[in-house]
Amino acid sequence: MTVKEVLIIINNLDVSGVRRKLRSKHALIQINRNGEIEGIYQYKKLPSEAQQLAALKKHPGTIQLPASEDTYQDERELQHAIQKRMWLFDHMKQ
Repeated sequence: MTVKEVLIIINNLDVSGVRRKLRSKHALIQINRNGEIEGIYQYKKLPSEAQQLAALKKHPGTIQLPASEDTYQDERELQHAIQKRMWLFDHMKQ
């Protein structure tokens, strides 16, 4: 999944009007050791700890980047946020 695709999903740009208001406002982005996005999970409310753990179990060895609608305005901003968290892999078991 590309950074551009994730921005469209997070910001609900793939729908319009009333449907957009009803869409999920929160997301968890799963990032692997290569800085690639493996998945994205959307939630209407802030994800609970159990939901976060479930997402991590679906993508073992990844880290999560939480996001809300309009958190990231462009691809550069999201890519920068991903790069800032890559240090976490240095402290994870392989």
